[in-house]
Amino acid sequence: MAHPLMTLLNADWQRAVENARQAADRIWARPLRRYYTDHSVTHSERIIARLDGLTSGIMTTDGRLSPAEVLVLLSAAYLHDIGLQDERFANADLETVRADHPAVTAELVYRATEDPAHAVNLGLPKDPGLVEAVALVAKGHHQVDLSAAEYDPLILGGETVRLRLLAALLRLGNALDIDYRRVDLETIKLLVLPPASQLDWWTCYYVSGVSIVDEYIKIAYRLPRTRPDYGYLIVPWVEKNIHSTLDDLEEILRAHTIKAALGKPLVRLMGGMQLMPPEVEALARQDQVVRPSRHPRLAKVNKDWLRRHPLDVLRQTTKLLTGPLALVLTGIKWRSLRQRLLTQASKFPSATYLDVAALERAVGEMIRLNKELRVLLGAYRIDPDPGRLEPMQQRSQVLADHLIRIYGLKPGDAPELERLASASLTTGHGQNEPKERP
Repeated sequence: MAHPLMTLLNADWQRAVENARQAADRIWARPLRRYYTDHSVTHSERIIARLDGLTSGIMTTDGRLSPAEVLVLLSAAYLHDIGLQDERFANADLETVRADHPAVTAELVYRATEDPAHAVNLGLPKDPGLVEAVALVAKGHHQVDLSAAEYDPLILGGETVRLRLLAALLRLGNALDIDYRRVDLETIKLLVLPPASQLDWWTCYYVSGVSIVDEYIKIAYRLPRTRPDYGYLIVPWVEKNIHSTLDDLEEILRAHTIKAALGKPLVRLMGGMQLMPPEVEALARQDQVVRPSRHPRLAKVNKDWLRRHPLDVLRQTTKLLTGPLALVLTGIKWRSLRQRLLTQASKFPSATYLDVAALERAVGEMIRLNKELRVLLGAYRIDPDPGRLEPMQQRSQVLADHLIRIYGLKPGDAPELERLASASLTTGHGQNEPKERP
């Protein structure tokens, strides 16, 4: 079935959009990384279906999209993620890929016309203005600052292409492709995914569909009949992301009479639905605590750990290791050691009482291990499987070694940390630990 926007194009431009679709289909024939959610042509088709709903109002006004704008928007919808398939990302970490792939996508679009002998043929019109527009709108689907001058209107002959509006529409349409069709839970069983990526997959699995009628967005959820409490985890997670996108784009959309709004969630409890793994549920619950609201003031709580002062990271690590982790791994909390170390960390000047250089070298790894250990702890509390103790002990061993160096502890100053750093303690029972009074 033809999309309503597609019917506005003449035969030549419909053929150009079809060429872009076929090029994307070839590029995505073999995904570079299996742990991506669906970014294929079917993902683009769903985005275009969302765009049909988002633009149904504006298309009845004098500010309707022109044929050139429709050509640019639909072509960009098919091509916006092709940068993910670039070989330079073969060994890159996930955050680098997410941050850099929009610019790489634009580069690939430019290269298709600038150096066709050494680039994938995307089948776009030869007009440099249209190519520029497709590249910028595709790049604008994620993170890019749409207030930048490059997104000012582009004049093409007698037409004005509103790049900022088109990029905003594509970004919102992309954010709304979040239902179960983006994931295959059979595939996830074959992958080793970090909990954060798994949460993205499971969130899509629990969304049964998204409908847009007169710019009014409704999201339907299908949750396990035995776990109605998932509604307090999955729904806020999804709505937070959508509200954040709507808030970012509101000024652009309203300037063009598009008043997209998120409606009340439609939740249905069903039999036959799978449950999240404990470590993924623990991460969802942790995120619920850290990000309880989309309100700008509360959103500040969600600042990345990397923005914290190294001394704050040190204190948090000390509390985590000597408190809940010590309790799980040894059976008791190391209260006196905790108090002694936190007192030392509070003294000034810090360089007199701490190895500041060691702290600065270790802070990045400490942040990562803190995050991972909190997820593992949460999973263990939900399902106290002894098999979860080993990964906690391995990470705690590294943190203990960092604390010994940073606090400048000599042999015998902190036997608890020394045994943990050397992995010589007996987990779960506290048999090797000095018995402190609780």
